[in-house]
Amino acid sequence: MSKDNLRVLKGNATPSLNLEMVRKMREELPIWREYLTIQAQMTKAKFDALKAEGFSDQQALELSKTLF
Repeated sequence: MSKDNLRVLKGNATPSLNLEMVRKMREELPIWREYLTIQAQMTKAKFDALKAEGFSDQQALELSKTLF
C-alpha cells in the first residue's frame, strides 16, 4: 500500500476533511437509500417465505437476521 494514500489525523479531523466527507456522504446518500430499500425488501421476502413454510414468527425473525 502506498503511503501517499494514508492520512494521519492527530486529535480532531481538519474542517476541510470533514467537509469533504460530508459532501461525499451527501453524494452517495441516494445510492445508499436504494440499496437499503432493496435489502429490506429481500429481508421481508425471506421472513414471509419462512412463515409460509411453517416457521413461527420468532423463528422466522431469527433466521431473517442474516440475509442469506
